[in-house]
Amino acid sequence: MAKGYEEGFGYLSNIVVDQRIETQKREGDLDTVVGAHPELLGLGLEETTAILVRGNLLEVIGPGRVAISDGKDHDGKRYYFLKPGDRFNLKTRSKNGRFKQR
Repeated sequence: MAKGYEEGFGYLSNIVVDQRIETQKREGDLDTVVGAHPELLGLGLEETTAILVRGNLLEVIGPGRVAISDGKDHDGKRYYFLKPGDRFNLKTRSKNGRFKQR
């Protein structure tokens, strides 16, 4: 992490966030941070994407995707994507189904 960027707003513990990953071609940039600090989970948000967090459950909202960097190999990459409507459990670090519209 760059000096001065080690601490964020404090809303999410042990999570590092990067934004606009697709416009800057930075899908894999969080690998370095997560590799140096394996206790962290990396979230890379595309420009048109947001996350909604309730307790330990994260939901992807908007038309874009969220890259998850967890330090593991995913078909030769160190990240994978969640799509709009996907849910992710921040405590277990696992995908937790899709949001169902009413």
